[in-house]
Amino acid sequence: SVDEAAMENLFPQNSTAAAAGNSGQAAARGGQHSRLLDPKRLQNVAIMLKALNVTADEVIGALVHGNLEDKPELYETLAKMAPTKEEELKLKDYSGDLSKIDPAERFLKDVLNVPFAFKRVDAMLYRANFDAEVNYLRKSFGTMEVTSYDELMIASYNLHFT
Repeated sequence: SVDEAAMENLFPQNSTAAAAGNSGQAAARGGQHSRLLDPKRLQNVAIMLKALNVTADEVIGALVHGNLEDKPELYETLAKMAPTKEEELKLKDYSGDLSKIDPAERFLKDVLNVPFAFKRVDAMLYRANFDAEVNYLRKSFGTMEVTSYDELMIASYNLHFT
């Protein structure tokens, strides 16, 4: 489990979601970000974005062109960011000033402008992991083949000499 206090210390006020999570402090300072999504959720998205070190444009390019197949960690992280249907509706329905929402929400809203964005994420993750999965299955089938042959030989031997 993740120590949230430690994560907040790692990503202090530079994290836009951390600032959004402290809405009382932001309001006292005259903060301008309104929240569509849960503050903890926004903080998690902001932390993942910071860890990925990518822009919304790079993510959108990867989803549209599929040009980052060699980076499955990007797609794994994006899959974790996938909004719920309720969150997706809130983001898609927001028609106000984009500068007034949290940057993590803006990122998700931008990604959701790509048709079937998170279905694409799942597909790209599948493609990125496909070769490794096939190799694993080949090894598994090889093991089963050897084991089956050994069992067949033992059964044949027992039938022959009993």
